[in-house]
Amino acid sequence: MSPHSSKAMTRHAWFIFSILTICYALVSFFRTSTSTLAVDIMREFAVGGGLMSVMSSAYFYPYGFMQIPAGILSDRWGSRNTIASFLLIGAAGSFLFALSGSVTAATAGRVLIGVGMGMVFVPALRVILYWFPPARHALGTGLILSLGTGGMLLATYPLMLLSQAVGWRGSMFAATAATVLVAGATWLWVRNRPEEAGYAPAWVSITPRKHPAPPLRETMLRIVRSRTYWSVSTWFFCMYGSFYAMTGLWAGPYFIQGYGLDKGTAGGILFCMALGAVVGPSLVGVVVTWVRWSKGVLLLAASGVTILLAAPLLADHPVLPTSLLPAWSLAFGIFCGGFGGIALTKVQEDFPPEIVGTATGMINIYSYIGTALLQLASGWIMEAQAPGQAAYGIGQYASMFILFMAMFVTAFSATLLGLGKSRGNVTDVFSPMGEGETKSA
Repeated sequence: MSPHSSKAMTRHAWFIFSILTICYALVSFFRTSTSTLAVDIMREFAVGGGLMSVMSSAYFYPYGFMQIPAGILSDRWGSRNTIASFLLIGAAGSFLFALSGSVTAATAGRVLIGVGMGMVFVPALRVILYWFPPARHALGTGLILSLGTGGMLLATYPLMLLSQAVGWRGSMFAATAATVLVAGATWLWVRNRPEEAGYAPAWVSITPRKHPAPPLRETMLRIVRSRTYWSVSTWFFCMYGSFYAMTGLWAGPYFIQGYGLDKGTAGGILFCMALGAVVGPSLVGVVVTWVRWSKGVLLLAASGVTILLAAPLLADHPVLPTSLLPAWSLAFGIFCGGFGGIALTKVQEDFPPEIVGTATGMINIYSYIGTALLQLASGWIMEAQAPGQAAYGIGQYASMFILFMAMFVTAFSATLLGLGKSRGNVTDVFSPMGEGETKSA
């Protein structure tokens, strides 16, 4: 490939990457938008936290389930077709949500949104695999996670302002239109491989496996026998499940009803929390370069700091000064929602290359399972305290936050138990000859 065509291909690759980043930003936006709109929706539908949690969590079940066929479709049908088509399904769900006259219809809309958004991330990674050289795969993956998570920012203060101007239904109609436009851009300009855009591939994208992968059933059984699987999957379930359950449903109502803040101020605080989750992976990456702690110790530290930050939520009266809430929210976003990259890196380091993809998928899904179940459980707790109410006192929120504190403590304990070396952990379990020493956590 000539230098001129190489530069043109690089520019084209980053152009496609920018479209994929916007696609993933929609995923993050829809994941957390319910929290910003929750008070208005509960008021209009005259429902309490129980039904509201069912509606909000309906996004996560299909999203998690779609991770399995996402890879198959992107391989056989192509990432471009998969992303564009399923974004339209997500747009249909958003349109149904905006038109809904009941919680049942709104829940159906959230299900469709989850189906559509669940088919974005894995196919996007497939595009990165072919358009970028191997040395930039980690950079591309990290950037799409960090920049795409910026969709959470749009779902906070900007969405709050938009809902004040046009209502929550108008906001979702706007999100529908944006999703359709992004689907069209994906169809028009994204290409699965450089060859489809007239370029010749300049590198081999897939590194040969050191050992052939064992049968899928055997692989899965061996994965679940490893200590890394249980410690990291528990960490994802408890930490990310709690973070997205809180930011996706309860954080907005808590600051409005518990602290008595107006919607604009609460939206700004939610913006800081989302910002923490966005900048967290980058900050942690910098720290890792000069702090020689193991990945397990970093996860342990994140869990411990989160426990300290969450302690004020258990008070039955406002403890934190309003002026301190933005800084608190930023820190909470960093430590509770910004360490997932470290957890996935630990998985990639602890499992051999021939099965690391399967292990990553089996572990990553726990964040979505945790979010869905914890949203339901927290909604039941609120409904049990005040059946049918759409507004709650800070004491009722404090009782519900005990559930999340228990999750943070569980994450800390599971990570602590996963530290160190153990016979029969990852390397020993997967070595084809049974040889090898277990890696440290």
